[in-house]
Amino acid sequence: MQNLSNKVNGDVLPPEEWNQVPQEIQNVITSSGQSLSSGDLSQLVRAIARYAASGEFYEASGTANGIILEPLADMIAPMNYFDGMVCRFVATASSNNATVTVNVNGLGSRNVVTEDGSSMAVNGIQAGRISELVFSLTDNNFKFLRYQAASTTLSGVTRYADNAETITGSSTTTAVTPAGLQAKLAATGGYNTFITVLTSEEELQDVDTLYLNKSSGGGITGGPWKIEAVLNIVTLSGSGDLVVRAQPSACEYLMQWRGADGNMKAHQLMSNAEFNIPEADLKEDTSLTVLITGAVSFGASNGFYLRMNTPALPDNYVLTLATHAIYTQLYQ
Repeated sequence: MQNLSNKVNGDVLPPEEWNQVPQEIQNVITSSGQSLSSGDLSQLVRAIARYAASGEFYEASGTANGIILEPLADMIAPMNYFDGMVCRFVATASSNNATVTVNVNGLGSRNVVTEDGSSMAVNGIQAGRISELVFSLTDNNFKFLRYQAASTTLSGVTRYADNAETITGSSTTTAVTPAGLQAKLAATGGYNTFITVLTSEEELQDVDTLYLNKSSGGGITGGPWKIEAVLNIVTLSGSGDLVVRAQPSACEYLMQWRGADGNMKAHQLMSNAEFNIPEADLKEDTSLTVLITGAVSFGASNGFYLRMNTPALPDNYVLTLATHAIYTQLYQ
């Protein structure tokens, strides 16, 4: 359009100059998809509204990695790339390598990179999904803002893993559904709880050992495991402290009991360590609660256990314990 702003009083405004003003307005209206209508004084406003709403949206063609963008219908696109120029489009194919280019309105191909300037991921641009690019004049390329494929280090679009993928656990870019997680647990036995009464009554005398194993016969692999055991003293004879030894290794033990003063007491015992429960705290109906955690696999006869040693006490020192244990496999 010719510059007409330098006219002064007395100058002539010939038709060829004046007509440029309404023609410019008419071009805005018709390029927005409207037909000129006499008496309708809102067409320019509607045209501006359409450009504001969809002027950044383009029609995509080309190839998966060489994208061509053209303006919609009769809409007029910019004549050059500029800083902050936004282009949105629905891709016709998914990009299949890290090198992606885009050519907007025939202005020339420019590379497409992620927001931090790194190369695109395979399938970063996905067919049928809206993609958004913003031009960087400094870097002379387009930054891809939306629908980047998600990874362990990059947020973006992902898909739900099916049950088979969830069970194998091989993918690092797919999301897990509750149904898939349930299938995983059912297939692997993870998060299973085993409840068993180990024995109704068992005597410990002198250097006897009480095994807190899962059950008689059969072993369990995997882990980590958590064992919660309650040992109730049914009968007690003799005198002296009770020496408790925690085995095997790679486990942590926490014991709790109510002392003679009525207060709860606790002692954390690392593997292969021992401590004394005072004689004053030992009486019939006293309950010892044992919490054991560890990443140990065990078989039928070498499981988690507490060893209650009384080597310095007479042979007539006898404990009879009723034991109940709950086994929880935390994860497998």
